[in-house]
Amino acid sequence: MLTTINAVGCREQRFDDQATLFHIRPLLTDDALRAELLAAVGEDLDSESRAWWHTVAPALPPDAFAVILNPLGRLAANPITRAFLGQGRGVYDIR
Repeated sequence: MLTTINAVGCREQRFDDQATLFHIRPLLTDDALRAELLAAVGEDLDSESRAWWHTVAPALPPDAFAVILNPLGRLAANPITRAFLGQGRGVYDIR
C-alpha cells in the first residue's frame, strides 16, 4: 500500500509527503491510520490488495507483525539509519 500512497502523492505533486520504510509500523499497527489511508488510496489499489487490507490485515493478531516490526524498530533506533531511510525525498546520489 505504501507504494500506492507514493504513486498518488507523485501524481498530486506532493513529493515531500512520500511514505518511507518507517511508515510500515503505523500502517500495520494503527487501525485508524490504516482506515484513513485505505480511504485515500483504496481506488488506486488493485482489488486483491484492497481486499487483503480490508479483511486479512485487521484479522491478524498484533504479534504476527513482530518479525517485521522488530528489525524496523532497530533501524529506527539508530539516528544515522533513520535519517538515511526515513526521508520522503532523498538527496543521496550514489555517484
